[in-house]
Amino acid sequence: MHQEACAPSEVNNYLTTLLQSGTYNEPSLTCDDKDRDRLAFSMINASQHAMNVIRDPIIVKHSRAITDLQSDTTGRYWVTVSADDGVAHIVDILKEKVLHASKHQGRIASVAVSLDNQKVAISSLDGTVRIIPIGENTIGAEDVTVHHNTPVYRVRFSADSNHLITASDDGKVRLLDAPYWKETQSVAFGKKIKNVLYNKTETRVAALIGDNIVKVVNSLFSDAITIFHNDWINEFQWSPGGDKLATASNDSTAKLVDIANRREVVLPHDEPVRSIHFNGNGDKFLTTSDDEKVRIFDVATQKLLK
Repeated sequence: MHQEACAPSEVNNYLTTLLQSGTYNEPSLTCDDKDRDRLAFSMINASQHAMNVIRDPIIVKHSRAITDLQSDTTGRYWVTVSADDGVAHIVDILKEKVLHASKHQGRIASVAVSLDNQKVAISSLDGTVRIIPIGENTIGAEDVTVHHNTPVYRVRFSADSNHLITASDDGKVRLLDAPYWKETQSVAFGKKIKNVLYNKTETRVAALIGDNIVKVVNSLFSDAITIFHNDWINEFQWSPGGDKLATASNDSTAKLVDIANRREVVLPHDEPVRSIHFNGNGDKFLTTSDDEKVRIFDVATQKLLK
């Protein structure tokens, strides 16, 4: 049955409820979801201070559905992304205004906010990476645009926010350095790079190559270690200490790799493994699988605990 488009008052009431609850759940509106998604998204803030300041929802308009929402660590500055229309808005929720709109010629693939809360990096299938200042200097600030000439699937800031790594369709991982974001290092793997991850100490970078290979290189982009699966890799994650990498695959296995010792342990499952996650101190990690089970493993012994 066709639903009528959302009336502005209904959207506003809905967003007000979201804002007061501080959480975002599946929409409960009875009007047309697509119209609602195109109309607005509420800035739900994890910062209690900012929550106390905001009295009304902030409406951020996109021409198509909003696909991503990220904030700085203070919760004041938010980035709303509509991947399909190639637009990202930077929003100051305390001033209740959009500070900057970044328009791309292709679909937006990823967004990263630096930990110093001063920069946003946006990668696009148009072959560019844009680095945009955020904060008080956002209005009128010029983007720094880095051209890769092939789609860029992922961007990640280093912990000190002075470096940026990118993953692109031309099979390269690039290191860009502040303040001008010039390429200082790169490594070519020959196949599409879909994702990249720094470890915590930033001594290693892991890159997802194609669908089923992860390569790990050191900070000089050398000394590569290869982790291979027989099917799609659904997720890979560094341990909190940054010395081990875990992978989850559709080939019904998870792998735990001790990088320093180049030791790989295969952990068989009954069905495809969808995700992996280390606990806070890194002595255990869990997997989720299509067999509807969550498994907990001891990292030191690789034995199944539960």
